[in-house]
Amino acid sequence: MSIFYGKGSWSSKVNFVDDNNILVGFDNEDNCCARGGWFISDKPDKWLHETFKEEVLDMPGWNFDPDYFKEIEVPKDAYEGGAAQFRLVNGKKEKFLTLYNFHNGYYGRGFNMTIGGKEMRDGSV
Repeated sequence: MSIFYGKGSWSSKVNFVDDNNILVGFDNEDNCCARGGWFISDKPDKWLHETFKEEVLDMPGWNFDPDYFKEIEVPKDAYEGGAAQFRLVNGKKEKFLTLYNFHNGYYGRGFNMTIGGKEMRDGSV
């Protein structure tokens, strides 16, 4: 999998593309009342307990599991928002790409997943 950041007016966009031409695109723009981003973790719930982000641009051999997708709501006492999670596999190993956004109820961040150019999922967190 490779990770591409936008440039110029597209600088808030990030695309994750694997060897099978599966693409997950994410609008990573912060607004005045919204904070979010993405990270890759070893366990699906790790993001609930730790705040870290692997700064990677290339993960050879890692590909999306097209059948795995999970929407996660944030605790309502934290803020509004949510997360979308995708599973990455490399043989029997797995990692999880999590896209997240915490906001005041107004600012969403869009994402989409395409396989071979065909849109499979879209939404916002």
